[in-house]
Amino acid sequence: MKILKIHFKNIHSLEGEHKIDFTQKPFAQSHLFAITGATGSGKSTILDVIPLALYNKIPRLESAISKNLMLKNGAILTRGQREAFARVTYACKKGIFTTEWHVRVANNGNLQDHEMFLYDAEGKPITQKKSEVPAKNEELIGLNYEQFTKSVMLAQSEFSRFLKVKKEERSALLEQITGTAIYRRLGQAAYEKFKGLKNLMEESEHRVTDLKTKLLTPEEIQKIQTQEKELKEIQKSLTNELKELESNLEAFSQWEIQKNQITELTKREEKAQQNLENFHLTEGEKLIWHEKTNAFGDELFDWNAKKNDLQGYQSEIDLKTKEKISAEKRVHETIYAVQNWVKIPNLESEEIDFALSDFYQKIKKWEDERNKKLSLYKELKAAVSAELRVLNLPFESTKLTHLKQKWSEIEQFFKPLKIQEISKKDFLAQKERLQEAIEKIQSIEKKALEIIQFEQNNTEKKDKLRRWNEEKLDLSPRLRELRNFLSLQKLNVEKLELEIQNRELQKTLADYRADLEENKPCPLCGSVHHPWANKAVEKTDELHKKFKEEKKLLENRQEEKFKLETDFSSLEKNITALEKEVSENERELQLLIQIFRKESAEFHWNSDFSTLISEKKKALKNWENYYENLMEKKALETVLPLYERLDKITQEGLDLKKKIDEATHGADLYETTQFLQKKWQEAKSNLRNAEQNLADLNAIRDEKEKIFQGLEKKLENQVSRLGFDSISSAFDKRLNAEVVKSLNERKSNMIQSFENLKLEKNLLKKSFDVLDSQLKNLDFEQSLLARKETAANLESNEVLLKEFFAQQRQQQIYETEILLLNEKIAVENKKIRYWRMLNELIGDARGKRFNDFAQDLTLSQLLHLANKRLVQLKSRYWLTQPEANEDDGLMAIDQDMGNQRRSVKTLSGGETFILSLALALGLSDLAAHNVRIETLFIDEGFGTLDPEILDKTMDTLERLQQENQRMIGIISHVEMLKERISTQIQIKQNGNGMSDIEVVG
Repeated sequence: MKILKIHFKNIHSLEGEHKIDFTQKPFAQSHLFAITGATGSGKSTILDVIPLALYNKIPRLESAISKNLMLKNGAILTRGQREAFARVTYACKKGIFTTEWHVRVANNGNLQDHEMFLYDAEGKPITQKKSEVPAKNEELIGLNYEQFTKSVMLAQSEFSRFLKVKKEERSALLEQITGTAIYRRLGQAAYEKFKGLKNLMEESEHRVTDLKTKLLTPEEIQKIQTQEKELKEIQKSLTNELKELESNLEAFSQWEIQKNQITELTKREEKAQQNLENFHLTEGEKLIWHEKTNAFGDELFDWNAKKNDLQGYQSEIDLKTKEKISAEKRVHETIYAVQNWVKIPNLESEEIDFALSDFYQKIKKWEDERNKKLSLYKELKAAVSAELRVLNLPFESTKLTHLKQKWSEIEQFFKPLKIQEISKKDFLAQKERLQEAIEKIQSIEKKALEIIQFEQNNTEKKDKLRRWNEEKLDLSPRLRELRNFLSLQKLNVEKLELEIQNRELQKTLADYRADLEENKPCPLCGSVHHPWANKAVEKTDELHKKFKEEKKLLENRQEEKFKLETDFSSLEKNITALEKEVSENERELQLLIQIFRKESAEFHWNSDFSTLISEKKKALKNWENYYENLMEKKALETVLPLYERLDKITQEGLDLKKKIDEATHGADLYETTQFLQKKWQEAKSNLRNAEQNLADLNAIRDEKEKIFQGLEKKLENQVSRLGFDSISSAFDKRLNAEVVKSLNERKSNMIQSFENLKLEKNLLKKSFDVLDSQLKNLDFEQSLLARKETAANLESNEVLLKEFFAQQRQQQIYETEILLLNEKIAVENKKIRYWRMLNELIGDARGKRFNDFAQDLTLSQLLHLANKRLVQLKSRYWLTQPEANEDDGLMAIDQDMGNQRRSVKTLSGGETFILSLALALGLSDLAAHNVRIETLFIDEGFGTLDPEILDKTMDTLERLQQENQRMIGIISHVEMLKERISTQIQIKQNGNGMSDIEVVG
């Protein structure tokens, strides 16, 4: 695993955005670098960025970073900032990845929850959930947070303390450093598991014992079974007796039911007979009359159809008669409308077409004449509008009187003038000459104003220079006077100070007592309490008071002198600068005057340029006014005749329009004429059609009526013989086939229902007679009482049987539970055997047994790896565990002294550092397992090394870096180390509690 880039913003005291790229210069050439800076500048913050981006944790806080933790501790986000992030790019076996931690403050000022992201080398997100990022980083790198901090960021202080502590404390410290607390938890878990299984098995055994005390004895079981058998015999006898009694009671019930049913059937039989009689009186008569007409039924239906057909024809004839009357009315209405349109009264039908055509031709001639005048009007309007545009007049609002008035005004304008023809080219040329003259004068005026402003500005600066010189003359004597006073005052203060010193040398014991203050040490005995000091003589030191006053006066006058000297110096500088500026302005002013005189010899810069410009503008305006009036005069000469002709054409067109409107009343000539012609043709056609249709219908009606009368005469003889009043009466008595069928079915059903009721009643009477003979010798009340008593006895017997059954059931439950518990105990006994063995080997309540064993193995492996590093560091020492009779701390084997064993507590600070460094590197190897660590950060401890040991240590680290191609960062403020390592990340405090980062190398 290798750190490639670190990018962060506003983390702790490192305000702003910072980037450290280990793949670029100078880190690409030198893999050994130093992180330097004063204490508290933020060196460790760089190390915080890495685990923060990877695991959402930092070493200085115990738990994972959350919003509440940041608010509580004021951690991570730089004070006063609204956003922070930590981004780390790293390489591992599975590729290159970038992980990011981010937090911001919302617009309302509340801190939001942090976010985490993880991307592959192409910037594609690996996971969308921030909670999954730490676990995913752990999976990719192969190290959890504890392993990462122990194998990548090595703190010397932990290992220095580890070397010297006693065995008990060393075990706890090793557990903390290596993160092997799991062995303690495993020992505790084995103990708790065995204890829990043992308790469960004991509970089962106690339950079996308790259940056995509740079981019935064999004698009790035999007694219950005998009683149960007797009760079952009694129950059988009572059940049979109860069935017989219930059968008798059921027979009584059936007797009563059948008696009621016979009564009900008698009523229904009587009602059915009455319904049949009523049917014969009402519907039966209809069937008789219908059957009489069967012989000529078809002729009756034919007679009725022909009758209805004739009635239909008569209705249609009446309708067509109304249509004919309506068509005649529309003809008269159309004639009246044509008379009103063409203004000719009493027109005949034959005259209608000619009158409409003649009227149309007359009005059409008027309209053609009006259209010609309208075309001429448009031509004249276009010509007039073109001329009016020259006069800047709109056609719509311009009247002939306005034009005549305008002509009068122009004649008055030219009356005193000699009219001279001017071409547009001459007009524009003269206008351009006047405009150029105005622009030239304006340009000269601008240059003149610049000269005047320069003169005014220079005059103001000369006045200021004069005032400053006067101020300078005022300050000089004041400064001389103040300097003389300070010389004398300084001598006076020194004299007073010498007197005070002489007096201090001559102090008595009483004088010292007078100076004592509570809670401050006595200069003679050192005590901070002075119970007798308040009894000292009162002392007023006028000399001290005078010294302070004179010294204060000296300081005040020194400040005053400093201020005056500062003002004097500032004034001199200002005067020099202003003199130089005035001189430069004078030269520039002379240059401007020379240029002005050269370019504008006929003017002076104080000339009245406003008047000159005003005269030129007036001349330009007069010239433009003359040309404009001349153009308007020409336009009016053309437009006035045209306008008079236009008025005449307009009036003639209006007269024609009035004649047409009076003739047509504003209606469209063509549409109205076409409408009336079409309406006249339709009215004539509708009348002809109505007359023809009416004649056709009358002929058909007459033919059908003749046939109907023949059929009616034939039927009259037949119906009178059968007793019918008329053909209509016979037809009315004729029933529909469906009605006949329905009436016959009703009659048949009523007869069948009556016969069925009669049969059902007879059958039920026979059953009732049999049941009545059976019940003659039985009493219903006695049977009911006997059944009640038998049922009560049976219920009591069943209660006793249930109690016996419950006792036997409970006995079975107890026996089954005992059997199951014994099986469970056998299984648990077999299962607990393994946990008992495991508990005896590694288990105890504190987990100490297995933890001590695991820590001994871990320590042996750690010391083995550390000794391999000591070989690389060329140390004279080897590390080993203490023997029984030795000190509890680790032992060092001194190879230069014949492998003498000595406690690490006897080693110097530099030697201790070398051993702790070897332990740190060994732990890095131990924690990484099969993960190759290509980036290391070593923190603390270099300040304890003498130059020789430090130099040797640096040689070793450089060799280690070269051999393994590791990126090694050393955090320190040791000057020699800074000189030895050229590649540095320098943390510089900027004085406001914040720091900046600079990479050098």
